[in-house]
Amino acid sequence: MKKKFLCLMLTLVMVFSLVPSAVAANDEATQAAQTLYELGLFRGTGTNPDGTPIFALEQTPTRNQAVIMLVRLLGKEEEALAGNWELPFADVAKGSTAYPYIGYAYANGLTSGTTATTYSGTNPIKANQYITFVLRALGYESGKDFQVGTSYLLSDQLGITSGEYANASAFTRGDVAKISLNAHEVQEVVATAPYWGLPANIRWISEPKTEADLDNNILYSFLFGNYSLNFSNIGITEEADARTLINTMRTRIKALSITYPELAGVFSNTFIGCGANPDGVFIDFPQSSLSIEEIYVQQIGALGAAQAIQNELHERGKITDDMTQKQIAQVYYDHLRGMNVSVGGGPEAAKQGKSVEFDSPYACLVLKKADCVGKAGAFNLLMHLEGISAQGVVGSIKGADTGHALSRVILDGETYYCDWGNNHPLAQNIDSWFIFD
Repeated sequence: MKKKFLCLMLTLVMVFSLVPSAVAANDEATQAAQTLYELGLFRGTGTNPDGTPIFALEQTPTRNQAVIMLVRLLGKEEEALAGNWELPFADVAKGSTAYPYIGYAYANGLTSGTTATTYSGTNPIKANQYITFVLRALGYESGKDFQVGTSYLLSDQLGITSGEYANASAFTRGDVAKISLNAHEVQEVVATAPYWGLPANIRWISEPKTEADLDNNILYSFLFGNYSLNFSNIGITEEADARTLINTMRTRIKALSITYPELAGVFSNTFIGCGANPDGVFIDFPQSSLSIEEIYVQQIGALGAAQAIQNELHERGKITDDMTQKQIAQVYYDHLRGMNVSVGGGPEAAKQGKSVEFDSPYACLVLKKADCVGKAGAFNLLMHLEGISAQGVVGSIKGADTGHALSRVILDGETYYCDWGNNHPLAQNIDSWFIFD
């Protein structure tokens, strides 16, 4: 099975289950454009009498507009404008608005001409072409990581798009705004990798060919606070093989949690499914009920809330430079106990795919309603910000058929366990009440 598993070069599809929106598509585009405008990434075609920008979202974008958006997404606008670029394109005039952007993008292999000597900047750009620009901005290579004609396949995997551009005929500036905002948020989430103890250069690999590639994709998925891994169309026709594959992945996930013990609560529910074959779906796990936008907000919100607690405790003198790690951990333990976080999640939430809403540091620190995973994750995150090694551990409570998670922390060279959510003290000996998996 392992040989078959690797030789098939499985595509690991990360599914972000997008929550249906109550607003119309044009409202979504307007909101995306406004957000990008406030970030300085999207400009209007003019201004209204009241000074607000005219986004002209129904218009078809040009190649010039697309490359300008690309450079801004990269945060390279100043560098582009300051550069002394040479272009082979006779139809791009030096001194024109688009020239420095095309110059930067061309010099860095992000765009090319329609011929060796023409750029055709006023031509309309298609969905797959703009998505190609965006994927290149994220560091992916056309011809290697994805094909230009089907670039939407990778953007779907990344959660930037969700299947709507597979057969798209019309493509508007509104689409540019929505795609660009999603790509920007993916960039921002990936940039938080060091906070969660992940490699700074982690990225999604569209077609994993090795075990290292698969490990990378699992870690990338964890970066988003929850994940669903769906193996579809891989030639598995027996339920036993499907279960073997799932068990293999669970083993890999467990190994990764040991390799990266500083993951600060990012590990959450494991949803692994083997996709449908002619006879149906072998394993049917619920999908996460959170969209990529909500995950992004939660990741940033959890960090902000943790940093606010850290700042407060330092400013009030509760934590000082001369304290031991155990004393620091005790201060956080007491502080979290005083937050009166209520219980959330449980079996019913898991069945509905909603348990992830309760098993994150965000649920604990911001919403004040979390399960054991969320509470352990919050403590781990705070320890991580203090430079203290912490990881989540799972098992069960003695005398009860109940799964449970808590934190393992290394304090002054000694191993302690923290289960503040259930009023168990920061302690070393937990054998009397806890059983490890």
